[in-house]
Amino acid sequence: MRDRFQGKIYPGAYSEEQKLLIREYLAKARENYASVIAEMGETPTINMFADDRLLDPPKIYHGKLCGSGHSFVSIVPDGAVVRCGSGVQLGNILLKNVTFLKAPKSCDSFYCPYFCEKYTSPPWVPAQETKRDLDDFFLTLKAWRDSQRQQPDR
Repeated sequence: MRDRFQGKIYPGAYSEEQKLLIREYLAKARENYASVIAEMGETPTINMFADDRLLDPPKIYHGKLCGSGHSFVSIVPDGAVVRCGSGVQLGNILLKNVTFLKAPKSCDSFYCPYFCEKYTSPPWVPAQETKRDLDDFFLTLKAWRDSQRQQPDR
């Protein structure tokens, strides 16, 4: 759903008809798998049943309170434990020096569509508004990229 294909960038390149069809298929999938989803106990982190939200302008998560590093972490092949796509390291499991965050912290990444959607929402953090304005999205992206360029090499 999200990639480059034949010179076009998706999901932006989908026609309104294609978006409607995708939304219909995902609604049917949610209906057919409702009992399976209900038995999971919590929303899956990679929730393909909600991918229709990716058809709209992206949400801005940067700066929102996020449970990554506190409620979940990502472990990369070299053993490094990171909050999420931001790459902020919390230690290394192979070196046995991991320190988890004591509480949710503001998002220092920009856009991890599955992790951000889940861990910036209840029950991981209190309810909070998320902007979905394309102009704001690009301004926030530019500010974030500029801040990344100003950081010294690690």
